[in-house]
Amino acid sequence: MRLIAFVVAMAALAAPSAFAAPLALPPAQLSPEAAEQFSEDYGMREVETLREMIATALETELERRGATFDPAAGVSFNVTIIKAKPNKPTMEQMRQEPGLDYLRSVSLGGAELQGVFVGGDDAVLATVSDSYFSSELFPMPPLTTWEDAWRAIHRFAAKAADAYVASIQ
Repeated sequence: MRLIAFVVAMAALAAPSAFAAPLALPPAQLSPEAAEQFSEDYGMREVETLREMIATALETELERRGATFDPAAGVSFNVTIIKAKPNKPTMEQMRQEPGLDYLRSVSLGGAELQGVFVGGDDAVLATVSDSYFSSELFPMPPLTTWEDAWRAIHRFAAKAADAYVASIQ
């Protein structure tokens, strides 16, 4: 009998809430330092790539937790890219430095992100931040431009989903 009660309780906790607050997810913004870095070095085209990665990761993690999305919702999750470093040269970097080779040029990459859940009355409901920057290139060098940033984004999205469950519902 206790086992049945335990299984029912665990299933209730794992199931998405039918009463989850709708959430707005505006596009990620850049910190002043990141904006300068992108405009001077990486190229503004890369910002859209990171914004899409962030939106996809957040939507996936938050939907798993029962979130619904509505651009006019009273609660929004505002994300700021504090810092980002590519693992491979961006198109702008290769334009500025023709000697770079996309296949052979690799570096340590990652990202630092901060997000704030804001209520309809502009009250801060929860703050989430996370960063990940690789510390070594081996045993497997990165295959994509934003590979380590992708890891950081997914870690951040998981933390955001946890904060959503804890603070917003």
